[in-house]
Amino acid sequence: SRGETSTGETSTGATSTGATSTGAAADLGRRIAVLDLAALYLRYLYAEKALDKDAYATRLHGLLVERGRRGPAAAGMAPEMSGKMTSEPAPPPRPDAIHDPARLLLAAGADGDGAFAQIAIRAAFGDLMDTEYLPDHGMKIVFGDAVLRYRPETGSLRLWRLDLIDILSLAPRDDLFRPTSWRVRAGLIRRPGPDEDAALLGEIVTGGGLTWRLPRLGLAYVLAEPRLEVGGGLPEGVGLGAGLSAGLLARFSHRWRGHVSASGAWLFPGDDYLRTAAALSVTRQMGRNHTVGLDISWERAFDKNRLETLLSWRIFF
Repeated sequence: SRGETSTGETSTGATSTGATSTGAAADLGRRIAVLDLAALYLRYLYAEKALDKDAYATRLHGLLVERGRRGPAAAGMAPEMSGKMTSEPAPPPRPDAIHDPARLLLAAGADGDGAFAQIAIRAAFGDLMDTEYLPDHGMKIVFGDAVLRYRPETGSLRLWRLDLIDILSLAPRDDLFRPTSWRVRAGLIRRPGPDEDAALLGEIVTGGGLTWRLPRLGLAYVLAEPRLEVGGGLPEGVGLGAGLSAGLLARFSHRWRGHVSASGAWLFPGDDYLRTAAALSVTRQMGRNHTVGLDISWERAFDKNRLETLLSWRIFF
């Protein structure tokens, strides 16, 4: 009986010692991981010119001294920590690996002028609503998107929009990284004008701003957008101005996405005017190369309002 008790005590002591050793190793592993991450972040700040050379060298030296006191990572790192530190980050998927690069859009809708049918063909990649290029980022890469609109009542077929290039990058900020979101667009688009409800304008828009990730909601962004517009729909034929846009991009599930946005633009010289707009979009992915969507948009300029609803089927090929 006494021997059994001694054996039990020895076993319990060994278990306790083992647990203590494992806990100490895990704690040391976490300290090493923190120091390694701090050194990497310091290099990032220096590369972004957020630190001068002297400040960078001083802080890095202090981190390396502390890191050297803890020995090599493999000596003290807990198994669950060592895997995270040694594995290479997975590269982001290619846009054309999510769906085929080109897109055909077939749609029907209505606005103040009645019902219409719409067809659009795009040469490459995707927009905010039909790509999962980076689930936690908003990425739009559009080249050569032509939109034609047909009205059965009048039999008219018109070019409604032509995007030569439209790139938007919404990169969320956090406690460590503070990237700038940006966009650039050049193309043709129909907007309310002083003499007609849908004047064809050429525009170049660029700008930058900030994006934040909101828990359970998605990506909220705000962008300042200088712009140049040219066309007969403007009082002086040309307008140079400033714009502001904001929105929320939500990912409800793997297949459902939503986007609500609002914007305003002030153009001059000549008769200065303000143009405001708002939009709501929802899409559901039906398969790798098929998506359906609902778009509701409103725009106001020159005391004219345009409200339209569009139901679309997007086919990638």
